[in-house]
Order: sequence, then C-alpha cells, then structure tokens
Amino acid sequence: MTPPFPRQSSSAPVIALLETGVAHHRAGDLAAATAVYAQVLRLNPGNSEALRLQGSLLIAEGDYAGAVAALEHAIRSQPKSAEAHYSLGNALFAQQRFPEAVANYRQACKLRPKFAEALCNLGNTYAAQEKWSEAAATYRDAVKQNPRNVTVLINLGISYRQLGEPDRALAAAKRASIADPRHADATYETALCYVALGQRADAITALRQTVGLNRFHSEAFFQLGWLLHLDGQDDDAVRAYRSVLVLEPRHENALRELGISLEALERWDEAREAHQRHQSLHPASSEA
Repeated sequence: MTPPFPRQSSSAPVIALLETGVAHHRAGDLAAATAVYAQVLRLNPGNSEALRLQGSLLIAEGDYAGAVAALEHAIRSQPKSAEAHYSLGNALFAQQRFPEAVANYRQACKLRPKFAEALCNLGNTYAAQEKWSEAAATYRDAVKQNPRNVTVLINLGISYRQLGEPDRALAAAKRASIADPRHADATYETALCYVALGQRADAITALRQTVGLNRFHSEAFFQLGWLLHLDGQDDDAVRAYRSVLVLEPRHENALRELGISLEALERWDEAREAHQRHQSLHPASSEA
C-alpha cells in the first residue's frame, strides 16, 4: 500500500517534511525517505505520522522487527490511526504472528469501516492459518465493498474450494475472470474449480487459457499435462511437462509424470532418460 500523504495534524514545517518524505517513498527512493522521516523524528520524537511512515518503509525493506517497534510507538502516540494498525498488521503477518495481525486488521477496520485493504489482508491472515470459514466470510465482506476486486474474488474462490464448495468457488472465479479477462490467476483458479467438479474438458480449456495469458505459469502447465495424460492426449501432455521443466528444471512431479507419459507413447529411450533424471535429482523420492 502506497503511504498516503500525512494528515494535517502537525506544524507546517513538519507537514512539509513529511510530504517530501512521502514523495520520495512513492518514487521508490527509500534512502531519501528514511532520511526525511528521521529528520522529522529528531524535531518531534513522538510524531505519529513519521513513525507510521517509517514503519511502512521498514516493511518495504524487510525489517519487520524494526517496523513493529516503530508502528507500536506510532499507535501509542495516536491510538486511533487506522493506517498504523493496518501497517502493524502487515509487519506482524510477515513475522507469522497471525493472531496479533488479526487483532490489528480488525482494529483498522473498526476505525475505518470501508478500509478495503485491511479487510482483504484480514482474510489473507485467516487463509494463512487455514481458517477457511473465517477467510470466506471476510472475503465476502471485502467483495461487498469492491465487487470487481480480482484478487479478493480469487481468494474467495480458493476459500470455498478448500471448504469443499466447488460450485461457489467456480462462481467466484468466473466473476474474477469477468472483472479482468486477462488475469491468469483467475483462469487458473477457474480450472482448479473445474477439476474439483470433475469437468476435465472445461479444466483443460481453462488451463490452456491460463498458459496463453502467462507463459511462465509452471503449475498451470503441470496441471495441464496431468489432465491431458488422464485424457489420453500424451503428446500434448509431454509438451506441457517439458514447458514446466524449461521454467523449473528440477520440478519433481513434472519429471516423474513426463516419464510416465513418454512410456504411454512407447518412447522408451526418452522415458528412461526422464526417469534417470528424476532419480538423480530426487533420489529419496525415487527410492520411495
């Protein structure tokens, strides 16, 4: 989330400095932004806006412990800052401190009821803990706020699929694809829903669409190869598995399934080569 310009709660010189820092931050010049925020904190050590912005910057730099410290200080200075609670939730999520992240996202939503980003990340936190019912309920609320948010719709579909509700998952995935027809992850989730529903031909079509949109989607290529093999289309399956291995040369399942499809085509030398490569790269799996 790009940091918003600071609210008018400080003196004019401090506001001017903060706006300069945010401009650097938005431009990606984190070193310059850091220097400006530090200057503000030398002038006013308890400035909640500078502490919040510093915390957001530390998250971007991967210093999650430092971010937590800065954001907790910001909240002590300004407990009603929805943005500070949201950013603290992000830092805690990155540390896998999920219950604390949930508490902060909830507080951010309480302070700003239409805070879509906080609501979405609250759902993501439930999903990270495999609390799929809570995740689905949260994503539904997020969709009410923004019915065309593709990421939230995809995540809602994933939650329904994990709950064993593939029909509802498919409906969410299709809504995501309608919102953005060129979003590869939306068509991929649609394909997985078709797999869950046993609709192999529709799944193959959706996976072909996915790799057409994103030629680097290795898992879509793998799923496509697997379904094509089940459908008896092993020539196409081999091509799909080889596409996976171009992207991920050590992909264990693709190497194994490539050998199986080559055997089905009676291309014995190539099959043996694929099995040997699988065994050399994944000896423990091969022995099992």
